[in-house]
Amino acid sequence: MTNPEEHFESCTTLFKECLEEYRPAGTIIGVQAMALYHPLIEVRAAAYAVW
Repeated sequence: MTNPEEHFESCTTLFKECLEEYRPAGTIIGVQAMALYHPLIEVRAAAYAVW
C-alpha cells in the first residue's frame, strides 16, 4: 500500500465489510511506490476450497 498513514483505516474497513464474519489472515505492507502505474494497493490472493 502506498501512503499507509492515509489509507490504512479505509483499507481495513473495506476488508471487514467485504469479508463480514470470515476474517482470514492479512498483511498490509507500506511501500514508497508500486512498480507499474500509480495504484494505491496491490492485492494477491490464494483460495482453497474443501468439498
